[in-house]
Amino acid sequence: MTLDQFDAALTSEHGHPTGFAATVRELAVTRAQIKQIDAARAEVFEHVKRAYDVGHRAVGGTGYELRQTTPGEPTTYRAVASAVCKKADPKAWQRAQAAKRWVQVKPPPAFELAIPVIDTPAVPDFLPPDQATILYREHPAWKRRRWLADDEERLIGSLEKIAAEFGWDGGETDGPVTFTDGWSVQLRTRQYSSERLAEVDPALFDQLAEVKTKQTPARVVVARAEEREWDELDGE
Repeated sequence: MTLDQFDAALTSEHGHPTGFAATVRELAVTRAQIKQIDAARAEVFEHVKRAYDVGHRAVGGTGYELRQTTPGEPTTYRAVASAVCKKADPKAWQRAQAAKRWVQVKPPPAFELAIPVIDTPAVPDFLPPDQATILYREHPAWKRRRWLADDEERLIGSLEKIAAEFGWDGGETDGPVTFTDGWSVQLRTRQYSSERLAEVDPALFDQLAEVKTKQTPARVVVARAEEREWDELDGE
């Protein structure tokens, strides 16, 4: 069954169009364009980081400054690695599987090749600090990235709603739905969780747990002199 045939079957069962196929295709386009923009911005950021590493702070003529955030306070926690749990008690490992959102929409190659390309900057081998800084903050593709992220969440929500209406668990049990025309769709999966193990078998968790440390790393950001807070697009 192709994606469109599946969509037609849902429409027949539901009594009106569900938009499943159109939503899947739109999500595939949205995610591919997000990936393209992220790759381009990461290239620009390498030049920004290089400028910071060689000592640039206030970047003349731009109105921007390069700063580095303070690392977060290190915190410790206890956890059991998946491989450790599975080796010690495979049945407990199975019980420690937890459902999680896992959205994958894979198009056939011909569709992927036809996805419109976003106008992102071509990044040369070297960008002067002022050019890199302005490009990193002001290229219009980055604003487009925000809109695409909103679209992505809306489209995933639509697919999750359709799945709920038809009693599909999103692939949590059987994995992705694969269609004969090359499309595959998955919304959820099951994955080992150390936290889940602590709930279902606290004795085994205590026996196997190791103390680990996590800490939010410092990151370079590009900010105007008067800015004191940054959002997720200000640094990597």
